[in-house]
Formats: sequence, structure tokens, C-alpha cells
Amino acid sequence: MDDTKYFPWREGLSWLAAAPVDQLLVLGKVTEEDVAALAAVNADVRTAAEYDAFGGVPRGVYASARRGRWRVLAMADGGPEEQASSFETRYRDVPWVELALRVRSDEWGDAVPFGGGTDLTPGSMVRVRSTSELGTVRKITRMAAGYQVTVEVAGLLREYPETALERLAGDPRSPAFWTSQPPARSTDLALTLTHATLRNPLTDVLYSFAASKTVFRPYQFLPAIKVLSSGTGRLLVADEVGLGKTIEAGLVWNELDQRHDGGPAGGAGRLRRALVVAPSALTHKWRDEMNRRFDRKIEIIKPDRLQELADDIRTGGDPEVQAVISLESLRSATTVLEALNEVNPRFDLIIVDEAHQMRNTGRRSNRLGHLLSDWSDYLLFLSATPINLREDDLFNLLEILDEGSFYDKDVFRAQLEPNALLNETLHTVATAGIGRTARTTLKRVETVPFGRSLAMRPDFDRLLKVLDVDRPLEPEEWSEARRFIAELSPLSGVLTRTRKIDVPGTKAVREAYSVEVEWTSEEKAVYDAVETYFRDRARYEGIPVGFAMQMPLRQAASCLPALLRRAQTEAERGVTVSPVDDPDELFDEGSQDVERPAAPAWAEMLASSAAFRRGIRVDSKYEAFVEDLRRLRDIGVRQVMVFSTFPGTLEYLLSRVRPEFTAAVMHGKTPIERRVEVMEQFRAGEFDLLLLSEVGSEGLDFETCNAVVNYDLPWNPMRVEQRIGRVDRFGQQSEKIFVRNMHVPGTIESDILERLYQRIGVFERSIGDLEPILRSHFKQYRTELLTQRLSPEEARRRQNEIAVAIENNRREIERIEESRATLATADHLRIEGMGEEGPDRGRFVGRTEIERLVRRLLVPTGSRLTGPDENGILLLRGTPELAEKCGHIRGERGRGTTFPLSRLEGAFRTDRDVRVTFDADTASKHDVDLLSVRHPLVSLALLELERSETDLRRFGAVAVPGIAPDQYLLARVDLAQTSGLRPRLELWSTAIDATSHAAVPGAEDALLAAVATGTLRDAHVPDDFDARGPLPVLARQIWDRRTATEATRAQDNAALIDGRVEARERYFRIKIDRATASAREYATKDPSYAKGQLTRAGNLRESLEREKSRISQSRELAVSLTPVAVLVVTGTIS
Repeated sequence: MDDTKYFPWREGLSWLAAAPVDQLLVLGKVTEEDVAALAAVNADVRTAAEYDAFGGVPRGVYASARRGRWRVLAMADGGPEEQASSFETRYRDVPWVELALRVRSDEWGDAVPFGGGTDLTPGSMVRVRSTSELGTVRKITRMAAGYQVTVEVAGLLREYPETALERLAGDPRSPAFWTSQPPARSTDLALTLTHATLRNPLTDVLYSFAASKTVFRPYQFLPAIKVLSSGTGRLLVADEVGLGKTIEAGLVWNELDQRHDGGPAGGAGRLRRALVVAPSALTHKWRDEMNRRFDRKIEIIKPDRLQELADDIRTGGDPEVQAVISLESLRSATTVLEALNEVNPRFDLIIVDEAHQMRNTGRRSNRLGHLLSDWSDYLLFLSATPINLREDDLFNLLEILDEGSFYDKDVFRAQLEPNALLNETLHTVATAGIGRTARTTLKRVETVPFGRSLAMRPDFDRLLKVLDVDRPLEPEEWSEARRFIAELSPLSGVLTRTRKIDVPGTKAVREAYSVEVEWTSEEKAVYDAVETYFRDRARYEGIPVGFAMQMPLRQAASCLPALLRRAQTEAERGVTVSPVDDPDELFDEGSQDVERPAAPAWAEMLASSAAFRRGIRVDSKYEAFVEDLRRLRDIGVRQVMVFSTFPGTLEYLLSRVRPEFTAAVMHGKTPIERRVEVMEQFRAGEFDLLLLSEVGSEGLDFETCNAVVNYDLPWNPMRVEQRIGRVDRFGQQSEKIFVRNMHVPGTIESDILERLYQRIGVFERSIGDLEPILRSHFKQYRTELLTQRLSPEEARRRQNEIAVAIENNRREIERIEESRATLATADHLRIEGMGEEGPDRGRFVGRTEIERLVRRLLVPTGSRLTGPDENGILLLRGTPELAEKCGHIRGERGRGTTFPLSRLEGAFRTDRDVRVTFDADTASKHDVDLLSVRHPLVSLALLELERSETDLRRFGAVAVPGIAPDQYLLARVDLAQTSGLRPRLELWSTAIDATSHAAVPGAEDALLAAVATGTLRDAHVPDDFDARGPLPVLARQIWDRRTATEATRAQDNAALIDGRVEARERYFRIKIDRATASAREYATKDPSYAKGQLTRAGNLRESLEREKSRISQSRELAVSLTPVAVLVVTGTIS
């Protein structure tokens, strides 16, 4: 039976209307009569806009049967027609029939709906004759009089007659095509460059800038810059307390988000698995900070959630998780850690807060750290613990981060020697020193033991060549030198440390003052009764007097009414409750039973002491406290934080300060939900006093408050620092911080603690790097003062000796800091690419760019943006059409917006306004939705732009600040992609003088900066100017730049590959050997742990093989270019 037929074109097409046709492909120009016949065919009729002419295919209609239905090729153009014929498949050996059927098959997949007898097809690029606007044909409809053509122009669908449009010939992707079109406006060209920046995660652009509700601080971007440039993805952020390590971690997270899976287009840019591990008291802070400052929704989870993740991975799933979990719960979840270890999960990012808790080798926290290191692509440790060469803390943390580089303590100390010389070299070039002067310093690296191996690396020779000049380095040379030093320095790539002294700007001054309290005879009698009873009891029971007395006496010094109330309650109930909610405040962990006076003790006191039974009629301490609050209020202090170690004291104060003052309390027994509510209310200024314990306030920041009252003093001086540190933070809005200490002479608190703290200077200045000394030795000092039987004069003398010893330690640390080159990473000599106002050279996405992108999204949907008001807030009124489009970005849920995406959609459908801003400072102050690179609407705008990419204008004339107004340049912007071990994606802007064809250095930065800052303007070009003339010259210069760059980077890549293979092999071998050794050591002591170590060793072997394969695939390096736009550039007239 014949199943293939051929009909010459002369026989017409009308017979097709009655044939069982499924698919009909029309190639070539057809007449109106043909169009009418084709319109009557009940089939899927398509045509191909571009196809190769096949002279060997006779003109005519070809039909092949498939399950009783016909697939047809109507070849309007072709060779001479043949006679009508029929063929069976097995006899289909006629070459021109075979060719015709292959043409139909090949062209069908790319064909578009047939529009009729017009040259236009869906997808054709056209110019509107009347306005010269460019557009893309989306639909063609045959009408009674010609054709109706639907064209997408600037995001809008418009209908034109065919005669109003001109089809454009040539490749729309070619610079030659762009320059043949009328020039576009500067706003359209800026949109094109913004699209290129957002569509491609550029290596040297800081996407996190102005994309969070934070105040811009240049140093806070340093961790993000380091993580992005690091070859390991590991970093220890060791900034001092109060500089915003949580914010720095959030900025790193933002940057990694934008670079994950191709950036933000279509919602792809998001880390799928990210985990924050933090002390339990800080988990809510992390959740709330990520939400409040970064519009990032993360959940607080327990270990069973990670058990579910392990189970899901084991059964072939690929679950997401973005969460925070407590360090305490995770390190104790042995079964969960074993399950995770068996499946060896991959986390895109793991952040560990208070990472110094992992410093002690052999402990569960340290073991957990090694597992987290195994599982993470990026690992961030945060710790305010200062760097101290005399302790092993730093080494132990770095060993977890990068065990291959930091595997031996003695080697580590040797590694630090050349670091000083490298940083001295960097300091020379950073301060405009002569290159060869820095080179002389660098050569000294070869003279120290560990430096000799560094000097053998190819990077060292390349750095010597860069420095071999008798002048200061040029910016590009400086950048190269910095990069090589970072590669050579053992610490630079894995550590960053900012101290408050490194940060410019005005810092708040602490004004400390003791509020004197004079007790009545009744109050003194109660205190003396407590002291007498517990001293006699200690002597009778043979226990140290200091241990027995310290807690009851501290309670009495804190608040006599609260102590009396507690004593009465416990005596009546016969039940003892801990007076504190902070375990650190118990004098000695081994004697807690002594520290907590039992209920019978209070009953005995009530029975034996008349003064204790009588109690007090006046609370002198409270009266002095309230009087000082009034003085603070008189000088303009609106809110005060009041601290006490004892929840009972806080509850008492809460009951008394009202109604003169509004107040709320927060201590360890306050539910987490209530704490969040209280914090928000206090920040909003809804009450005057916030009554706090240490546990209730841990990790909280209150920059808007500038007064702290210590109603009593904690045993640990670091707790005093933490109290004041709640308000003495970078960003404190007041010039002065008031610190008030309630002082009751004759009490244990005033005679021992306050006097010693004043000598140390705890109240007036930050402890800073004194912390490790105090942490290590203060308990010993405290024990001496309490347990030894010293006379008052002897106690005062010992206090002075202790204070002098601590002050000597402080001076020693300051001396170390002044010569800290062995540990410095030269971070604060200059943060490359970062100015005081933000990233320089246009390496960021500016608010003007975001606003232009968003407005382009809103206009076609009928949505509108009104404002801004006096606070910089705009009102966004969406439409149901915009809500419908939001369905395209479901993957953006929980990211980049204050509201859930469903609430935004609901507001758009119901004509409700949404308060938004493009300014990060405004968003931070007024807590409104920040429209930044991370916002779902920006992702949607980018996605919509992707669908009409041919609408992007790629040629025009612009005026740029910094270019002479009488100079005309021709510039081409290219997307430069470099492969290799450290891939790069950059926007290159190369410019030449349009007349002399000479290169114009500096124009690249000026052009991109103008786009980012919104200062790109329209420019007039002389009528006789033809950009097509110098275009080939510019193309040759760009190619020469590409070739030179590729050669340099290929050399760098080869050196990097060799070093990386060796380093990664050493890294994994060490971890495998240690895991295997641990398995042997614990085989009998802890079989479960030993089994886990064997599993870990196996996982590491697999990871090593994957790593070696990945690195070897990166040995070939190439630089490719994709043209983005061609611009005629001139300057602005000031």
C-alpha cells in the first residue's frame, strides 16, 4: 500500500482541506489563493522563518502517512516540479523524496504558526516605521484586508497592519546589526546592562550591597569578598563584639544566593541547603535577624528534623532545608549525627556562631565541627574570641575549617613567620610605596624556614615580577599583588578580624557613675543577720565560709525585699528554687548545694533572727534607683535597660516602678515568644524600662537605647561587658552611654566586685582582648578573695595586686596588637573595590537600576507606584494581572520580602497598597518592604525581560560623568567568561577614541559606575558620526585584550591547579588518617563513635576522588566573549 505521495504545486492545495492531515509545514512564499486554501486545512499549520533552500527538492506537496493521518510538507520554493507520484516505504529510494521528508522532519521542531502570505513570522524582529521602535512579532492574524500583526514593544503587546512594519534583516545578536539601528535612549541601554548584570552572576559585583535592611559599613562586606575569592570556601570571622558578625554572615549568604545555579532569573538563585548552628539562647535571634534585616525566612529546628533529612536522602530524595539549630541539641544527638554521617549530606552553607565552643579537641562540640566541615561546601565560623598566640584556640578552629592547611601546631607556628613579611609587603604597596622596596621585603620570605616552600610556588615568582618597578603600583598591578599575597598567605584566605579601633567613625563614650545607697539600720541589720547566720553555719559544717555566704549575701545586696519574700515563701513551702537563671553565676559548679540556701535554712533564720523576721519598712536602694531614673529622664534619656542577676529582683522592680514608669521584664523564665514581643515593643519605644537578666538578654542588640543600670553586679566581669555591650554596639545612635552602678557600701558586692571592676576599667571601656585572661584567671582571683581569711586591709591590698596583674596583661596584649603582623591579614589597609559610600567602579546594582526594572514590570500590568513620601516610602498598588504573574516565581517564597508571597498576591488582587522602598536605610528605619536584587518582584521583572530579550536595546549614545564633553568614544560591553579552576564572569567595557582609535583607559569604570549610580544620560551625536566605521578596530582591540588576559590567566590556572591538587590530596589524606586513627583508639571505649569514624573515612575517600576529578577537569582555560551592547560615549557638561 502506498504511504507517501507527491503532488506538483500546479495541481493546487484545495484537496488538502478534505485530507486527514495532522501536521502541515509551509516553506516559501505563497499567494493569497494558496493562503485561503491553507486556512481551510484542519491541522497544525506551521512555517519556518529561516531555513536553508534546497534546490534538489522539487516544488510541490509531500505527504507521508502515519497511523492513518498525514504529515505534509508544502514546498512553495524549490526545484522544477515532477509528476504526481505515490511510493511505498520499502521502495522509497527516490533521493528527492527522501530529502523532502528529511527537510520536513528537521524543520518542524523550530517552526512557528503559519501567518499567511506575509514575510513576517512569529519571532521576526521588526521596526515600527512611524516611531523607529524595535519589536518582536508574537502573532499574525489574516484579516479581510491584509494581516493584523501583534508585536511586543517594550513589554507591551501592540497590534499593527503589516504595512506599518519593516522586517529587519541580519542577526539581531550581532554588534553590526545593532549599529545599523537608530540609537536608543540612555534609560533603555541602562536596562540592557542591568539585565546582563542580574542575569549572569558576575564575579566582581557585590549583589548584597543595598540588598538588606542594614546600615552600610564597608568592613562588613570583607567576609563576603574573602569567601568569594577564597579557593576553599572556609572563613573564620573573628571580629570584636558589637561589630555585627550576624550581619556579615547574612551578607555572605546573600552573595552565595545570587551566584547559586545561575543567579536570580526565574528564582533559581537560592541556596537549597543552609544551616546555622548557634547556642540555644541565640537561635531565636538568628531567625529574627535573618527575617528582620534580610527578609530571609528560616525555621528553628530540632535534631529530629535532620533525621528526616537523612532518611529522605537515603531513599533517593533531595530535600531542602534552611534552618537554625542549637549547638547543644545537635552535638548531643548522637544517633542523628550517625545517620547523617552515613548519607554524607551536602550543605551549600553552614554557619557556626560562637564557634570558639568547638575549640577543645576531643569534646563533642569539636567532633561536631569536623563533621560539619565534611558536609559543607561553604563553612563560616563566627567568634569574638580574640586571637592569642599563647593559646591553641586559633589553631584548633582553623584545623576544623581547613585541616589540610592547618594540621600540626608546630607547623602552624612556623607558617605564621612568613605571614608577617607578606603583610609588610602588602602594607608597602597599599600605602603607595615603591614596588622594588616591597620586593626587597618579599625576598626576605626565602630566609625563614616555612618561607622557603612558599618561595618555590609559581605565585611567588609572579608577585616578584609585579613588584619589579621603580614606582608605586598601578591599580591593576595592586589588585594582582593583593591576589598573589592572599594566595601565598596561610591566614589571609581563612581569617578576617576587625576591631573597633579599626573602624572609622565616632564611637559612643561611656560615662560610668556609682549611685550611692545609704541603708537604714533595719536594712543593715537584715544583711548582718544573713552574714552571721551563714558564717556560723559554714564553720559548724566545716565548709569554706566564702562558698557558704556568697550567694545569700549577693541576694541581700541585690534586693532585700526580694530576698525576704523568697525566704518566707521557701520556708513555708519547704521547697528550694535556684535564685539565678544563669549557671555562670553559681560560684563553683561543684558546690551548688552549698550556694543555694535550703528551705530549712531560711526557716531557721526566721525563727532565730528577730531582725530577719521584722524585715524592713523602707527600701533605700529602690528609692535611690528611682531618683537616678528621674535624673536620667531630665537630661533626655528616654529608655533604660536595668540588669540584675536575680529574677526575683526583676519581678520586684516590675511591681514597684509602675505607674511612674512603663516597664517590661525579661529573664530566663520568660517564654521565647514573650521575649520577641518585648524586644519589638522596646525597640518601638512603647515602654521606658526593660528589666533584664543576662540569660534573658543574651545576643540581643539595642542601639537605640543608651543607658544601662546595674542593679547588682555579676561574678563574671565578662557579664558586665555583655550587659553594656547590648547598647555599646557599632551603630549606637547616641554619643554617650550612661552606665549606672547601684552601690551599697559594706556589702560583698561593693567591697569585692565593684572595687575590682573599677580598677580593671570594666565600666568605662570595652574589655576586648582582655577577655581570655579574665576568663582564665578571674575565678581564681574571686576564690582567693572569698575563701581566704583576710582582714579588710589585706583584702584591699590583694584587690590592688589583682588589678595590677590584670592591667599588666592588658598592656601586654596591646603591645602584641601593635606588632600583630604575624597574624594580620592586612584587611584594613584597604578593602579593595569598596569606598565609603559603597562598592566603587560600579561593581554593584544601584537602586536606580532596580527601580527602572520594577517600573517596567508594573506598567504593562496596569500596576502603579506612587510617592515617595517624606520618609522615602512608596505605595505599590498591584493588579490581578500582576498577581497572576507572581505564580511564575513560586520558588521565591521565603526570600527577599517582608511578606509571604501569597500576601503580596492577595494585596495585588484586592487593590490594597503595599508600602515599599528602594532605599536600604529607609527600609531599616521604617521596616517596609525593600525592593532590591533579592525581592521576588525583581526576579519576576527579570523573568519577564527574559521572555522579550530581543526588545533590549543594544546601541545608542550616552553621556557619562568623568568623560570630556567634547570627546567621543566608541565602547563595547562584553560578557567575559573565563573557565578553569577559578571561573570568572565579568562585564568588560572596552573603549577607543572614535577619531584616533586610541585606547581610553578609565572609561570602563566610568561607564559601569554611571549605570549603577543612575547618572547615565542621553547624548547628542553629530549627524555625520557613523559607529560602524571604527567598530572593526574596536573589535580587534577587544580580541587582543582577550588573548592577553587568557594567556596570563592560563599561566595562573596551571600554577593554581598544581598547588590545589597537592593541597587537597594532603587535606583529605590527613582527615582520612585521623578518622582511621580515631576509629582504632575508640574501638573498645566507644564503639559507636569508632564506627562513625570509619564511615567518615570512607566518605572522605569518595570526596577525595571527586575532588581530584573536578580539579583535573579545570586544567583547560579559555576566555570567551559575548557582546552585550555598543555605545557612543561622551561626557556630561557640569
